Amino acid sequence: LQDREADLLAKLQEWEDEFIGDKMTKQIKQLNLSIDALMNTLTGNASKEVLEKSTALIDASILELERKLQSVRDTYKSVTLDWDVELEDKLSLTGDILLNVVTERQVQDYKKIEMPVVTFGKHINRLSSSPGVFGHPAGLTIDPTTSYLYICGLGNDRVQVFNKTFEFLFQFSEKMEGPSCICIKGNKVYVTQYSSHLLTVYSTDGNCLESVGGKGKNHLNFDQPSELDISTELNRIYIAEYGNDRIHCLNLDLSFHSIIGDILGA
Repeated sequence: LQDREADLLAKLQEWEDEFIGDKMTKQIKQLNLSIDALMNTLTGNASKEVLEKSTALIDASILELERKLQSVRDTYKSVTLDWDVELEDKLSLTGDILLNVVTERQVQDYKKIEMPVVTFGKHINRLSSSPGVFGHPAGLTIDPTTSYLYICGLGNDRVQVFNKTFEFLFQFSEKMEGPSCICIKGNKVYVTQYSSHLLTVYSTDGNCLESVGGKGKNHLNFDQPSELDISTELNRIYIAEYGNDRIHCLNLDLSFHSIIGDILGA
């Protein structure tokens, strides 16, 4: 039984990086804890009846673990990705492990099977700097010129860049502390830094160009900037400050424009 369990846990480790979602992983690991707890009841002093009953429960739990793993794996293998769609297609993050990409015309099918169309990324250690490992992915954007995908790692202080087939290209992390949201306009990448309370501007290849901000309540000070968007019509930057309960509006040259809301939570 221990050998069977060890084999399944090895499969879980192998498959988790490939296709198993956060919710299912937790369910499987919880089942494994139950198996371990039952195994701990098996001692040399246990009666034959207790041993037989516990062994039967463990056997049934391992069969359930096998069923869950195979069911999830078969479902993921049957789903394919069609990336040839508009840039406005829906992209979203689930948990702090995986990136799920769902195209507009696949949303209904996605709701039916409750599975992402494609999953990639690893969660070996959320502080890892290895390519393809995500630590609390908090924001993403697509460069309309290259179709490259830029993903903020709030937990490991970097932005990773992938091509449209999800191959890792490069990463950048200069002056990054908790990157929370990202936008691209022209040849510049704008990133909000949740931990250092900054808005930092980079070139599309990751060179740091300039920053503005710092913790505070005055104009051009931020407190935990968490969301970011850019109006192409007005050429303005909008930053949502979680800590100051307001929206900060900047011009593209990073000069102050206005504030929406106030710091009193009105």
